[in-house]
Amino acid sequence: MKTDSNHPFSKEGYDLMAAAFAVHDEIGGGLLEEIYQECFELELGDRGIPFKSKQELAVFFKGRELKKRYIPDLYVFDGMVAEL
Repeated sequence: MKTDSNHPFSKEGYDLMAAAFAVHDEIGGGLLEEIYQECFELELGDRGIPFKSKQELAVFFKGRELKKRYIPDLYVFDGMVAEL
């Protein structure tokens, strides 16, 4: 996958936004986050966008790994975080 060094993940970002808008266009607003999470996961799968749900990520401070982990709603394209 070719990326612009000045804008890494730019195409992937547009693809992710398109999926988010598709979900919103389909079900609208005002629902629980869990509903959007499930819909978004289905939409990402339909579009062939690779993701992991609630993937634990290591966090570092001054080069040292923290005991606590960051768990985003979605980890997309093996490098992007999506919070709903």
